[in-house]
Amino acid sequence: MIFREDLFANKTILVTGASSGIGREFCILASKLGAKLRLLGRDKARLASVEKKLAGSGHITFVDDISGVDNFRALLIRIAKEGGPFNGLFHAAGLNQFDSLKRGSDANIHKNFDASFGGSVAILAACARKDVMPQHSSIVLMSSVAGHSGQKGMSLYCASKSAIDGLVRGAAVELADRGITVNSIVSGAVDTEMHRMALSWMNEAAIKEYEKKHLLGFGDPEDIAHSAVYLLSPAGKWITGTNMVVDGGLLAQ
Repeated sequence: MIFREDLFANKTILVTGASSGIGREFCILASKLGAKLRLLGRDKARLASVEKKLAGSGHITFVDDISGVDNFRALLIRIAKEGGPFNGLFHAAGLNQFDSLKRGSDANIHKNFDASFGGSVAILAACARKDVMPQHSSIVLMSSVAGHSGQKGMSLYCASKSAIDGLVRGAAVELADRGITVNSIVSGAVDTEMHRMALSWMNEAAIKEYEKKHLLGFGDPEDIAHSAVYLLSPAGKWITGTNMVVDGGLLAQ
């Protein structure tokens, strides 16, 4: 392990999308570093499976839907009341919703924006309350290279990720007087269940070409988990309003 085992001692961290992929990997790692976790997801069985892999004690799982800004904000406030305020929050939940301009309907716009951007707004609104997040805490939101580099057939998805990165800068200014840092991780393609589902629609040649765009190949969930740990830890206390690129070199070209 590259981090000290007491890095998150006495820290409570809430993780959305904790039942799979990047969220799951982060939870396992953060638990080994002493964090008390609040795991939030929609699948009770998968959350229970993750909880069994966690080190330490004091972890609590919450099974709920995070759609809708008002509902999600109220849920976060309730979780903070039941399990205590959060010293850190990692919004790892996402949605495989790729729509082109031709599919720019009200329904598809909501699908693309609700889980990622809408969820981010709800998180920041809730964490602006002192009974949800105390001073000198940290928030990390998942974003994507799609918000910085256009991709065919993904215009609405690209827009939702750009919105998150802009939101981070505004929120960092608003929450700075309480010492709360706000950052996003601009991720390239990472080998998760969601990623493999997206690749299932592509032929072998297209997959190889897509991976080739990542100079270091596709990433692993732990690559993003390590970056989130850094931003949420004391090592990242002077970093805020930043969109940290973790993409295997994709945007370098």
